[in-house]
Amino acid sequence: MNSVIGAEKTPDFIQGQIISRLNLDYLPEADRIKLLDSMAEVINQRILLRVLAGLPKDKSGALAKLLDKGEDSEVAEFMDENVPDFLAVMQQEIDAVSNELESASKSK
Repeated sequence: MNSVIGAEKTPDFIQGQIISRLNLDYLPEADRIKLLDSMAEVINQRILLRVLAGLPKDKSGALAKLLDKGEDSEVAEFMDENVPDFLAVMQQEIDAVSNELESASKSK
């Protein structure tokens, strides 16, 4: 799956936030990469759902076409122009997933 905003730094940003928040440095690198990829996928899907829900129908259709096209730079430009609170949405979703994982790990 393409990153939601298409910016090449987004997956690194998300992964850095997760590693820091959940203290995953202790995992072997292969396991950490697998876990982070899965978590980034979930976060990207949640971000995309929130962004699409907040866009007018014509804009959500335009975004869907860009995502299908797979041009990350065009998706990033679209987000910059049409989703002014995108970084806040991204951080909220990172925090939400991290909180859910922390809660789940404490309840075991």
